[in-house]
Amino acid sequence: MYHYTYQITVNNPTDNRRFYIGARTSKVKPEDDMYFGSCRPFGKWQKDHGISGLTKQVLAVWPTRQDAVSHEILLHNCFNVAVNPEFWNQAKQTAILFDTTGAKQSEELKLQKSLKTKGIPKSEEHKAKIAASNKGKKVSELTKEKISQSRKGKPSPLKGLSINKGVPKSEEHKAKIGDANRGKKRSAEICKKYSEIRKGKKQPFSESRYEKITCPHCEKIGMKANMKRYHFDNCKEVR
Repeated sequence: MYHYTYQITVNNPTDNRRFYIGARTSKVKPEDDMYFGSCRPFGKWQKDHGISGLTKQVLAVWPTRQDAVSHEILLHNCFNVAVNPEFWNQAKQTAILFDTTGAKQSEELKLQKSLKTKGIPKSEEHKAKIAASNKGKKVSELTKEKISQSRKGKPSPLKGLSINKGVPKSEEHKAKIGDANRGKKRSAEICKKYSEIRKGKKQPFSESRYEKITCPHCEKIGMKANMKRYHFDNCKEVR
């Protein structure tokens, strides 16, 4: 077996990526080995453009596979191939596996990964691990601003959905909601913000919702939506 490190040079590049550095173990002599690399994007490029424009240079021949990999690691670190735009390598070799630290994933790759996991239910153990890994983490103001900018102009996936609509709440749940909100007062600044947000926007409910009606038990007059909730059958006068 032959163990060696090599460099591929793209003589007619279609973008900035011109080089590929790897380690190889083969049954034939390095100069006769037609292997060019395991990087998928580079493999696709070869399929589209052929290998006639590639030059393979054997850098060194080693007595063991471990020696070849050690040399590959040295070269990957030297040229920082994972993030260097001139290299096809998308990760740096390490003694155990590939290191992708700092490497940027294409939008196409992100979409592919998303579609692979979309709709797959997570186990309770998986959910607990995700929660534990994020517990106590604080997001910096800079990160918050970046998240905000990335979402601006994009419709919320929950827009138009009522998450718990039709799901009955237990009396205990209702009591907890009541206790959590009881005594809370909105500041004048918050009230002004709400007012500015809603200005000029069409009311989301029908006009009949704001109709004034009278409770037959306590004779109090108020907006229909609130009166139905706190009066009529729920009026304190009939409890």
